[in-house]
Amino acid sequence: MFSSQDTIQSAISELQNTGRTVLSLSTGVSYQITLKKTDRDRYTLSKIGSSLILLQPIEQAFHFPTVRKLLLGFLMKDQIPILEQRLHQLASEWINERCRKLKLRTVMSRWGSCEKRSGTIMLCVK
Repeated sequence: MFSSQDTIQSAISELQNTGRTVLSLSTGVSYQITLKKTDRDRYTLSKIGSSLILLQPIEQAFHFPTVRKLLLGFLMKDQIPILEQRLHQLASEWINERCRKLKLRTVMSRWGSCEKRSGTIMLCVK
């Protein structure tokens, strides 16, 4: 959806090895991601402009699954306005139905679905 899974995996690996990386998404947005240690007890991610700061607890080793989940969760929320804008543009040019809501999910069984009654389009990000 935003970028290939390999691109996200590579960005997280580079972040783990060097403490910084750039993640370029298929929506045209790029983020400079920096890893910093903190005395907090859990991972947190904050956005400042086009930069993301990933705070890693000092007491914990780098945990790839946690970082991946945190980053994907952020991207799903942050990229919705861009995707909605593109969806409305395509809908006005190609279909007569109205899309009221866009949902992003991480499902394994399909790439997306449409609920005509509610006007909801669900896209898979995996």
